[in-house]
Amino acid sequence: MVRQRFTRRSSSFIATLLFFLIFSGPPRLRIRDAEASLRGEVDWVVILHVVVWAFAGLWVLYQIWKHLQAKSLLPHFSLPQKLGLAMTFCLAVSAVISRAPVLSAFKIYQMVVSLLFMQLFVERFGPKNCLKKIFWGTALLCGIIAVCAFLAPDLAWIASDFNPDPSRLTGLLARREQCPHLRSFFY
Repeated sequence: MVRQRFTRRSSSFIATLLFFLIFSGPPRLRIRDAEASLRGEVDWVVILHVVVWAFAGLWVLYQIWKHLQAKSLLPHFSLPQKLGLAMTFCLAVSAVISRAPVLSAFKIYQMVVSLLFMQLFVERFGPKNCLKKIFWGTALLCGIIAVCAFLAPDLAWIASDFNPDPSRLTGLLARREQCPHLRSFFY
């Protein structure tokens, strides 16, 4: 059976590191102006994110190349994954008329790499291993935020709308926040 040739019990260190960095995003370590990416400003954190996503894209291409070398079928996509790819393609077409086409293209690239990375990771290492990585990644993030709360409070505590003193433990700078208004990779 061809699938067994590509399935492994556990992922390599590189695949696990990429999985974790895609899952949580590299740390930002500072608050950035929300419009800085629209103006095209680049700093070391932006470069770090580009490098991480470039390596994730190379990992995806390497996995596809290994499938082609073995003359096996590429992974089959389910209907939601096909719809996700179709929506991403539609976004790619609209990126040319965006206010920030480079930023839009990069975000679209992130979506495609995320979708393909997860598809290939689950196929190669199995859903059980993938869920274990998500569990341990979340536990590690919680641990990092707890440690930062005591050792580097500026990375974990922020002021709330009702209290100007840092009174809210969020870990915004220790990890990439999933809030809708802070989802942008660059700020």
